[in-house]
Amino acid sequence: MKTFLSEVIEDLIEKKVDFVHARLIIPGVRPKAFIRKTFTELGYRGILPSIQTIEELLEEISSLKKTTAVPLLFSAYNAYLTTAVEPKSFEEFLKFAPTLLKDFDDIDAGLTDYKALFENLISEERLKAWGVTMDVGMSELMKNHLGFWTDAMALFYELRQNLLDKGIAYPGLMARKAGENASDFIQNSENNYFFIGFNALTSAEIEILKIFVDAHKADIYQDADNYYLDKKNQEAGDFLRKLSGEFKREFKFVNQHFIEAKNLQIVKVPKQETQAKFVGNYLQQISPEQREKTAIVLADEQLLPAILNALPPEVEKLNITMGLGLNMVTMSVFFKQIFNLHLTREKFGKSDMNYYRNVLDILLDSNFRECFLPESDILIQKIHTNNLILLHEKELLQILSHNPFYQIFQRPEKPVDLLEILISWIDLVYTQQQIDDIQQEYLYRFRSVFVQLKDELHQFNFIETYKSLYQLYLQLLLMEKISFIGEPLIGLQLLGMLETRLLDFENIILTSVNEGTLPLGRKENTFIPFDFRKAFGLNTFIDNDAIYAYHFYRLIQRCKNAIFLYNSDEEGVNSGEPSRFLTQLILESPHQPIETTATPSYSKTASELLTIPKTAHTLHQLNQWKDRVSPSSIGSYLYNPIQFYQNYVLRLNPEQQAEEIAGDMTLGNIVHGVLEKLYNPFLQEILTPEHFKYLNQIKEKCFDEVVHEELLHGREVSGKNVLILSVAREMINSVLRKDSEVSKNHELIILNTEEKFTHTYTTPSGILVNFTGYIDRIDRLNGVKRILDYKTGSVDEAQTQIKTMNLPKIINDYNGAKLIQLAIYAYMSQEDEIQSGIYPLRYFTRDINLLSIDGNQVLTQEIILPVMEQIGYLIEEILDPSIPFMEPKEVFSF
Repeated sequence: MKTFLSEVIEDLIEKKVDFVHARLIIPGVRPKAFIRKTFTELGYRGILPSIQTIEELLEEISSLKKTTAVPLLFSAYNAYLTTAVEPKSFEEFLKFAPTLLKDFDDIDAGLTDYKALFENLISEERLKAWGVTMDVGMSELMKNHLGFWTDAMALFYELRQNLLDKGIAYPGLMARKAGENASDFIQNSENNYFFIGFNALTSAEIEILKIFVDAHKADIYQDADNYYLDKKNQEAGDFLRKLSGEFKREFKFVNQHFIEAKNLQIVKVPKQETQAKFVGNYLQQISPEQREKTAIVLADEQLLPAILNALPPEVEKLNITMGLGLNMVTMSVFFKQIFNLHLTREKFGKSDMNYYRNVLDILLDSNFRECFLPESDILIQKIHTNNLILLHEKELLQILSHNPFYQIFQRPEKPVDLLEILISWIDLVYTQQQIDDIQQEYLYRFRSVFVQLKDELHQFNFIETYKSLYQLYLQLLLMEKISFIGEPLIGLQLLGMLETRLLDFENIILTSVNEGTLPLGRKENTFIPFDFRKAFGLNTFIDNDAIYAYHFYRLIQRCKNAIFLYNSDEEGVNSGEPSRFLTQLILESPHQPIETTATPSYSKTASELLTIPKTAHTLHQLNQWKDRVSPSSIGSYLYNPIQFYQNYVLRLNPEQQAEEIAGDMTLGNIVHGVLEKLYNPFLQEILTPEHFKYLNQIKEKCFDEVVHEELLHGREVSGKNVLILSVAREMINSVLRKDSEVSKNHELIILNTEEKFTHTYTTPSGILVNFTGYIDRIDRLNGVKRILDYKTGSVDEAQTQIKTMNLPKIINDYNGAKLIQLAIYAYMSQEDEIQSGIYPLRYFTRDINLLSIDGNQVLTQEIILPVMEQIGYLIEEILDPSIPFMEPKEVFSF
């Protein structure tokens, strides 16, 4: 395969260009090494020409230095304070400044008549203002932004002058000034300039080329193909056709490589991450020689970490040119959590209080958890045990005071002081923690960001909030890249779409070829309306699509094999739609791409279910368990024997968690607690409507006391808790309402609430066990004793309606848990007549769901006996040394 760079350099050598006075101008840094390699491959042994990027050339011609994002924002705000009639705060300024500065850059790069543009924008604004005076359909938001373009024009003039006075510029301004200086520059230059591989040049860059060409000191090499150059409906050729018209000359080089035979494959892949797995699997299957000629091109560079993780060990040589964004490494999450801690305090105006989730996110971060041990475990336990949603700074620092890394939780006097704390903290980690080389590199990069931000902020005193500081931090973070060490000229190439300029590869894998990614489509970062941009020659999303179309087709034109992957999953902002470029390949090109669907395949090797034999220690623990058998523990065994083993043999009970929003257990505790408080003063009494009149009067007081104890701990009710507590209130009201109705016509006596029970039972084989637990409510209705279990969750009536002939099946099914509970309650009463049932709190109109055995709701010990016998068999199974704990085929969570 003859590459574009080979064609260019061969032509330069044939023309015997004086390379001592030659400058090769290219779009980006990436191709420099490939140009030098091509000279060597062609046997050239002389002095190599100087190679410059277009940006480097513009700096040289304009005598200006390019400013970066954060200093530009500060300079812009300084100018804004000078020019705006009613200047907004820096925080408000940051909301619109990046987009407005991008518009300024476009205006200068496009050599736009900015005076005419601003006058037109201001005129439109005045028409809107007239609409306000006439009160014609103007929202409050629109009224607040009237005068925007008047302020923007003043800022544009002031900022440009301030920057030029300092000898710095944003890229567009640098290009405009380079255009103004180009004539003098080229007249005084001894060099000849060769512009290689450009497609979408700005108006300022085109003006410079014209001046250089007219001075007979420049030549242009374009990489074009007749397929998209000759067809006006092919957007990939839009900019090349425009350049052809500007210079009235034919291109070097126009070829017909695109129509040559190629193996093209379009692969539909579910989810972004699956694309990475597909790439890894494909690379594993091809030969080392093929991998040497392969490039993986990422249309969405966010896929880089997933691709790196998916690369097989067979890939020994790899060159990554795009760099890994510092915002994409896991350590960035840690520093984000630190900012979140201060942002939350700032948001809620609680400067001395720390939100527990922010604290836990920092302490439990996998990168630095070791730093905070063992003090962090004490603090975490205290948060969960006491349900501390807000922690006072004094209390937090007191617990962590003996930990050298506690300073990260200190509250700075002002937001900018947080940067010094972070820098000092990183230095401390370097000296006192064992960290690997990769973590050291990451920490060094983050420290550099904080130092740079701190240095910038010393010159400007605009930052008054953590929100503003965090926005600036994100700006710097997006620009910081971690470079990979590799050999740029050999091995598998991994690069972004724009980095493919001037380069050709035999085999290509292009990922994320989705509409909305390639091309971006209607995603314009601008305040200037589309019609104005079009009228004044500024780029629109249509032009941006044409740029990506060119890169797409140029990448294909010399390749032999190409695989295009697109994400078919319709989730988030992704539409699951393949790029229109793929549709064009199928419908318009001479090629016939093979369309396939890739789905993850899983090996179907037989795997045994998890089985845990009963050891001597296990049997010892089970022997202790049989002395305190709770109905819920038997239910746990039915759901999942492994879960039973963890909870009752290993005793690995779930760790208590702090609850900001009441969970199911807390909801149940609140309802149970309030009903216990209400009914306990009237135990053993016949309840009358007068009782319930009084209970309704005191219920709110009881409710508040229990809620404070179970959930709030002095905090105010907010958010979802308002709804959850409203449900709890209604559950309590429902019980009082139902019981009140019963008391009007029946004798209702509540005997006890939350009563602890214990009773022995002998299994069919003679094993003595002891049942234990708590019964929510024992009452007597018309002389019949009832044992009731309050349930805030769902209740299936069918699970309490049983026939003895089906007992073996029911008892050994996970649905038998409620039956077992109610049967044990009834057995323990040892009453001649007893009812056992569920009080369904969730269902406000449903009656008590009583256990029914063969149609009998009033149970005798004789009726209960067959059920208890089956429960006994189940207990014997649990205790049987020969029956291991085995994972069920289906695991049910509850």
